[in-house]
Amino acid sequence: MNHSAATSEARLGGYIGKFRPVWAATFRNVEDRDGNVLYFKTAFEAECVAWRILYALEQPIMLRSGDRVESAKQDAEAIFDLPPIRTKGRVITIERKRIEA
Repeated sequence: MNHSAATSEARLGGYIGKFRPVWAATFRNVEDRDGNVLYFKTAFEAECVAWRILYALEQPIMLRSGDRVESAKQDAEAIFDLPPIRTKGRVITIERKRIEA
């Protein structure tokens, strides 16, 4: 669907939070580390926790708007390729060191 979503659902023990990442077709329940579904007192609290989990899940993966990183890197390097600085009769050259990762 290309849309993420989060919601709450009323259950017998309270409310549960549900979220759907962009790449998933079905909703997932908010669970603890052991895989047990978490119940909340209010619908707002359940939905808020679902949105926070969804954000934490998607944010590291979907940081850019679709542009390739190489194009942004070239634009940034063009900004920092500055001519030598002339001040008080001296010329200061800036050397860039390339760090290999």
